[in-house]
Amino acid sequence: MKTSALNEFKSLQENNLFSMAKVEWWLMKYDDYFKSLNQDWYCPNKGCSMIIGGVCFCNPKSNEFNFLELFKKLEVLSQYQRKEEYFKQELEVYYKVKDNPIKLKELVVKNEQIGCNGFFDFLIEFLNYCDNAILLGVFDQSVLGYDVFVDNKDFKSTIEFLDIFSELFWEKEIFPESEFLIEIKRI
Repeated sequence: MKTSALNEFKSLQENNLFSMAKVEWWLMKYDDYFKSLNQDWYCPNKGCSMIIGGVCFCNPKSNEFNFLELFKKLEVLSQYQRKEEYFKQELEVYYKVKDNPIKLKELVVKNEQIGCNGFFDFLIEFLNYCDNAILLGVFDQSVLGYDVFVDNKDFKSTIEFLDIFSELFWEKEIFPESEFLIEIKRI
């Protein structure tokens, strides 16, 4: 195992945060290793009888398993980060139309899928509120022995837009005829 991959990842941390630029570099550097390990990985513990769907329930986990889990989670976060420019553009539109109810509703309608489905998981999975600071949490210390937080500045537009979208869609309900909203209210 390239335990150096996990050590190298940890060394990228500055002030208890990881930047997405460094995360992206690390993902690219270890992409081939991830692909080969992901295809062939099995728990090295001969006594592990609880391998279900590629998930090992041994404690402690092997370095290979931790690497795979970290890589997968960071890859998901990276996919979300690729939409940052889109959200920046949508924020520009929002600030131009925020006082026009018709245009504002059009913006919400346009972003209903991404705000309710595509990025809803982002808010639940990665956004952590701790000590009044917003951090993007990837793993807590139980996995790698240290917390993995990504700098929220790399997701500034994403977070701001999703907060605005949530307020407009869920709280103010400016698109009350949304099938998604109607279905959620039934539940």
